Amino acid sequence: MRIIEPTEPIVVRNVSVLIYGDPGVGKSTLANTANDPIILDFDRGAHRSQNRRRVIQPDSISECIQWIEAHQNSFVDVVIDTGGRMLDLLAVEIIRENPKLGNGGALAMQGWGVLKTRFVSFRNRVTSLGKDLIILAHAREEKDGELRLLRPDIQGGSQAEVLKASEFVGYMTTAGGKRMLQFSPTDQSIGKNPCQWDRFDVPHYVASPSFLSDLLSDGKSKLGIIGTRAKEEDLVIADWKGKLDSVESAEALTKMMQSFIDSKPSASVKGSVWGFFITHGKKIGAKYDSGSKTFKAEAEA
Repeated sequence: MRIIEPTEPIVVRNVSVLIYGDPGVGKSTLANTANDPIILDFDRGAHRSQNRRRVIQPDSISECIQWIEAHQNSFVDVVIDTGGRMLDLLAVEIIRENPKLGNGGALAMQGWGVLKTRFVSFRNRVTSLGKDLIILAHAREEKDGELRLLRPDIQGGSQAEVLKASEFVGYMTTAGGKRMLQFSPTDQSIGKNPCQWDRFDVPHYVASPSFLSDLLSDGKSKLGIIGTRAKEEDLVIADWKGKLDSVESAEALTKMMQSFIDSKPSASVKGSVWGFFITHGKKIGAKYDSGSKTFKAEAEA
């Protein structure tokens, strides 16, 4: 057992990432830019992708796991294409092994629980071998009134398990003739972006043959220091909060605000500390004037 202190970085060696998007947008081609990947072609569509790497077309999940463990030194990343089709095959296997877990050819409620457990087990076995796991999925459109919502096309409650098991979730689409990859959630699409990446233009694989490999390497390096950076920011926030306790006038509050701005705080620190300025202003009878960008005594304001 190892104890990791709050200021100590955590080394992240392997991650799982879910990338979903419309059919034909280039998800499989993007996956081919991972680090020496093996493609598990559950969709049977690998022949349509560009820059194709080595492909397996599994007939069962068990034989897939056996092959991965037996040949683990012959590849680096594992790509599931697609997650929805893999889970379809897994559901068939579960019902075949135990018909009581099915109902009219579909999974019964207990069967869904087994499906989620089997998927998590598969994910853990892959990452325990030191492999990154890249899960591709088609986008499914849902309607909320007039709003068009886009979700990964993964059946039932398994979608939640895939999302929880993934460090990064990105939506891939086209805009203005360019392929785009967006990890931050929007009003229409879900996402997971702990590294706070901006939206990416996905380059042609010839121009950037290791695009996804480089992206995941960057993500792992940043994940390891997110906790450390957050702890450092907490200390900065606490320091400014302590300084505010000694301020007793609108004029002094304005001077401290300028000092805070001059320190060039990060966005998260700025958002938190600014709230303390406003709260402390109310406490001492000072109000922020957006015109002059100063604090003024409430009577004067």
